[in-house]
Amino acid sequence: MRTPLLVLACSTVLVVAAACSRDATGIKLHAPTNGSVVVTPQGTLDDNILLVLALLPKGLETAATTRWANIKSKYAAGLSDPSQMLVAKQMLFELSAWVKMKAPNMDPPPAGETRTAASARAVLYMSLYVFNGPEFPPPIFTTTADAVIGLVTPGAPATIVTPSTHAGVALEAGSVAENTIVVISQNPTAYLANCSGPLLTQLCQYPQFYTFDQFPHKTLLKGAKFSVCHVNFGDLRNPPAGIHNRFRLAHTKPASPADYTLGSTVRDQPGESIEILPLISETFTNCDQNAYVPDVEQIGALKGMARRMLAFMSPKTAYAIDQGGGGLSRSFSDFNVVDPSIPELGMLPGDMSSWGLAMNDAGHAEGISGDGRIVGLSWAANYHAVLWQNGQVVSLGTLRDDFGEAKGINPSSQIVGQSKNAAGKTHATIWQPPASP
Repeated sequence: MRTPLLVLACSTVLVVAAACSRDATGIKLHAPTNGSVVVTPQGTLDDNILLVLALLPKGLETAATTRWANIKSKYAAGLSDPSQMLVAKQMLFELSAWVKMKAPNMDPPPAGETRTAASARAVLYMSLYVFNGPEFPPPIFTTTADAVIGLVTPGAPATIVTPSTHAGVALEAGSVAENTIVVISQNPTAYLANCSGPLLTQLCQYPQFYTFDQFPHKTLLKGAKFSVCHVNFGDLRNPPAGIHNRFRLAHTKPASPADYTLGSTVRDQPGESIEILPLISETFTNCDQNAYVPDVEQIGALKGMARRMLAFMSPKTAYAIDQGGGGLSRSFSDFNVVDPSIPELGMLPGDMSSWGLAMNDAGHAEGISGDGRIVGLSWAANYHAVLWQNGQVVSLGTLRDDFGEAKGINPSSQIVGQSKNAAGKTHATIWQPPASP
């Protein structure tokens, strides 16, 4: 017997880039629809570092740019002399601490970015320059993103928490062998599909999404406590009531099995590459008032039935992650909350429901995704055959626009089913597997 898989309606993310313009700094600004701006930096890492340092008052700007020029000089010398590279990295650590201290003196950054976020971005870009190379592309960012700088020394513990207190890490003394820079920042990528996110997994991922960067990129000597809040109320992407206790922190699977956390669950089957960390106690984050506010324009047809179906408010506390749950890891990467119990497959954008009907040994599933329209007193939905692979849902197309149903899938991901043609006649249909997304 086939049991329909009810999934939540498609969602939006915190920020969606809709259009772009250019400001006087040369940074491309994507027009906000929800009070935030997604910025795609133009130029090199060095160009963007200098733009942020220019926000400092003139005397401080001169001091910062002079110190940065000295670091670049030592970096260039270090390409052939390792001792000079060590000097460049120590100078970077000292300048990062200085930039963090002087951030309150900055002029207000453009497009509503906070001084804390701007200083964290400058340190991230400088660290990428020294550790990844000057040609490394500067990452995009959101002007209202939650971001923080952390400076860790070998002999002292360190707790680094974002201004919202929605993400952080706590390291014991002796966790690093050398001075280490940590930057925690919100991931600004638009993950539109329900349950989607930056981790490679077929499990449901719940925002917020954060990236934890560490310079140098080395395995910690001791396990650190990581924590990321999930959204616990809002219009969309808030989890269904009653499932919070299942939530666990997960991150990108470490490259070496020696770095797996004792008691963790590693998912590395096709379409998966994550480590789910065992639940531990932490006290440095606070998940109260962690709301998810979607872009109204992106909700579109979901406003009606979907909003009524999902208009519940989860309690703000009382659940594992909300009450101070985290995970132990020796590796930095993307960290998100996942539901390890039931993978929700998702649906096509704008649809209201989907049904998984079959799965092959490669972990690819097929079924249908529909808009769930109600006409009069009858259920008159448009359905399309879909394939779920590698965490993505792919439309297989139909002989005409309103109906296609996948019914079986073979080991090569060829799919058979039925679809109506232009005359309204139902025909047996075979779909060849699309390229992997």
